[in-house]
Amino acid sequence: MFVFSHHRWAMSTHGFLRKRLDGGGTGRYGVANDRMVRLKEGEWMEMKREWITYEDEEAWLDARVLDVTSTEVSALFGMCPYMTLYDLWHRKRDEYRVTITQTERMTWGKRLEKAIATGVAEEQEWNIRAFNQYGRIPSLRVGASFDYRILGDPKAVLEIKCVDSWIAKNQWDFKEGIVPPHIDMQVQHQMLVSGLDRAFIAVLVGGNALHLVDVKKNMEVHSSIVTEVTKFWQTIEQNQAPKPDFERDAKFIVSQNQYAEPNKVVEEGDNPILTALCASYKEAGAAETAAAKRKAGVKAELLTLIGDAEKVKLNGFTISAGMRAEVPVSYIRKATRDFRITPKKGKE
Repeated sequence: MFVFSHHRWAMSTHGFLRKRLDGGGTGRYGVANDRMVRLKEGEWMEMKREWITYEDEEAWLDARVLDVTSTEVSALFGMCPYMTLYDLWHRKRDEYRVTITQTERMTWGKRLEKAIATGVAEEQEWNIRAFNQYGRIPSLRVGASFDYRILGDPKAVLEIKCVDSWIAKNQWDFKEGIVPPHIDMQVQHQMLVSGLDRAFIAVLVGGNALHLVDVKKNMEVHSSIVTEVTKFWQTIEQNQAPKPDFERDAKFIVSQNQYAEPNKVVEEGDNPILTALCASYKEAGAAETAAAKRKAGVKAELLTLIGDAEKVKLNGFTISAGMRAEVPVSYIRKATRDFRITPKKGKE
């Protein structure tokens, strides 16, 4: 195992923070930017912190509701791969408790977490303990959960990640010490909340290759987090929602608009915005149908060529076409809102 020093930020992260340092212009919330709050070392250490011990996952989820957490903070910077600023804003305004559905990968990652931490501690001769407390800074309404804490020297956060080989190849650069931007923000946020100035990310790749990334506290990043979090809570107090990105926010917006008043009919006549959107929706639907037909045809052609092979390896691709066992399926379909657009026929 090699220890890599995290010595520079991905360009997307650094570029955004540099812009925030310069100040001016229009912010992410549609209001004028103020110059970034600059934290001094003493201010960072003197912030009042609270530590909440939780007994189970339910208590942990409850503790997260009122703060921007380390896994959410990247959404304030447009870096979060699974949550947008618009989504986060509405969840925090409504104090919505997010229930995390465990995937098979997440389940196995949790099972392996202790083994990875124990192995890293043995190799590095560290004394570690599970960090099963939720930390928060009440004045900022930021909080964080942690995997492990390294005791003694060095005093640091130990974050565990299980990553498959494809993601590691495309999103991580261990030799350069570069990690995905949202994980960058996660560990910096953890250091801000914990008061520690160092973190290590232990990354198990493909189940058999362990990498250790050494991350130092970055006061520029901490200052930017404080600035954006402060603005975020101000916009909630003022009920100023950020503008949605309708493509990225589509799933969330649809989930929030699942009721229709029975027999309610609205006449909009020649509303130009609605008319243009209806036309775009029908065009996208036609393109989707054509793409689905093309995809099905290509699949049929491929299956004809590969016959009964379970796997076919090419220089640029791998075709996997194994069998799935027959299993009974039973479920209750939730009530949903129907949606279709029907063009009116022209008069003959």
